[in-house]
Amino acid sequence: MSKKTNDRLQEYVTYLQSHSMRNNLMFSGIPEATSESQEDAETKLRGFIHEKLKIAKDIVDKISFKRLH
Repeated sequence: MSKKTNDRLQEYVTYLQSHSMRNNLMFSGIPEATSESQEDAETKLRGFIHEKLKIAKDIVDKISFKRLH
């Protein structure tokens, strides 16, 4: 494989990765229980966003999560 082809493929992979991650947010430092339900995790995350990030509760309550883990 030529260097030009390899560079092009690397650029494409980088594009695909950034495109697939554009709507993802990652939070750390939030304790998680081993048997925590999806609803419990969502409630905990909403509390974190409201309390630690100081975002108004009415705005936090409108946030839609597609997947949470």
